[in-house]
Amino acid sequence: MILIGQLSKNYNVANNPITGSELLSVAFDIIASTTEAVGGRYMMVECRPEPKLLKFYHDNSFAEIDHIPDNNVPMVQMIRRI
Repeated sequence: MILIGQLSKNYNVANNPITGSELLSVAFDIIASTTEAVGGRYMMVECRPEPKLLKFYHDNSFAEIDHIPDNNVPMVQMIRRI
């Protein structure tokens, strides 16, 4: 499994033309090009349990596999087949 870490968009940059879907597409391309060398069948993200984030990842074919309770920052783990 390949973990996609620190995927985010800086909304403080005025008129930022890059969408979250474009960022994810670049990550998918890089992962696809590396799987021959390192293997892996799934990619995983961890995000906060916020409705907009969950919808974004669901819309991009990720499925929830676990909820990590934490007093400071609860997280949701989501995977997608490569």
